[in-house]
Amino acid sequence: MSHCRTPVSDANPNYTLRDVIGTMQIKCPCADTDGGICKKRKSNNNEAISAAGCEWKGQLKDLKEHEKVCMHEVIECETEGCDHKCKRKDMESHLSGTTSIMKHLTLSYEHKMKQMEQRYGKTDQEV
Repeated sequence: MSHCRTPVSDANPNYTLRDVIGTMQIKCPCADTDGGICKKRKSNNNEAISAAGCEWKGQLKDLKEHEKVCMHEVIECETEGCDHKCKRKDMESHLSGTTSIMKHLTLSYEHKMKQMEQRYGKTDQEV
């Protein structure tokens, strides 16, 4: 079986088809659960995130906007160096936990030390 590898140079988008597909009714990918385990999303350990999925339903064209606020979307902690991932609805708990606060302070300190070492070119061992 051969495949045509000729570059497409004269293609016109099919806006009618795009609009029809965009209005298809879908559910949030986080709603795809199996016994309370989200099939799409994974935790830090590459394990499925548990709990009930998202109940959002809407048009395919609106999915990207929904994903920006979906409380069941798995997001990463914004603290530099923190590799924690959890559902958006659980991030506040992560950020306010004592262990996380200490970890974030340590990461912040280490980051500032690296910046100073790069700026001044000396470390404690070299002094």
